[in-house]
Amino acid sequence: TTMEEAMSDVPLLREWMALDPGAVRESLLASMLSYFTLGTAAFAVSATLHLHHEEEAGTAATAIVDGPGRLRWLGSWVLVVVVATVVVQVLGAVGLGVGVAVDTGDWSATLDLLGYSLVAVPAVLVFVGLALALFGLVPRFVLLAWALVSWALFAMIFGALLDLPEWAMNLSPIEASPRVPLEDLALTPLLVLLGIAVALGLAGVLGFRQRDVG
Repeated sequence: TTMEEAMSDVPLLREWMALDPGAVRESLLASMLSYFTLGTAAFAVSATLHLHHEEEAGTAATAIVDGPGRLRWLGSWVLVVVVATVVVQVLGAVGLGVGVAVDTGDWSATLDLLGYSLVAVPAVLVFVGLALALFGLVPRFVLLAWALVSWALFAMIFGALLDLPEWAMNLSPIEASPRVPLEDLALTPLLVLLGIAVALGLAGVLGFRQRDVG
């Protein structure tokens, strides 16, 4: 509630956070959701890129030879990353929801924010898919996965202030995702993001299947 009052009184803050003057609370919650979704994306990239560390350390080759094979090894790793990513996203929403509920007395906000956070999961999976594609196809360039995280952060902080075009903003999966609860839920961008994530992930898996594991 204090932040709502501040945003109402200071137009510059509203502009910086791209808040709708007629829906300050919804805009504020959407921005908060975007920020912790970016944190989840950073976690997901870091967890996925640990595959590269395993390969460089030689433990990946050992696990593949002595274990179930490269595809099952990779698949199990990606499954753990995806599940952990969803858990992190949900925990962030619950924490934010409890904070809102304590401040406003509206405990339904916790469940609402939990649902809103799941809307951003396809966007986060694009980050996972890119990291996996780089690992499978061009492992020497895996750190480029952080470029997407960096752009998402830049667009989130400076996009509205610099009046970046829509196409540039949408290069960030988080910005391309519906900004609930400020915007209505739209399935089309979610399906597109999910399709991109799956395509990138499959490219990474196929690339890893073909190349030598060092």
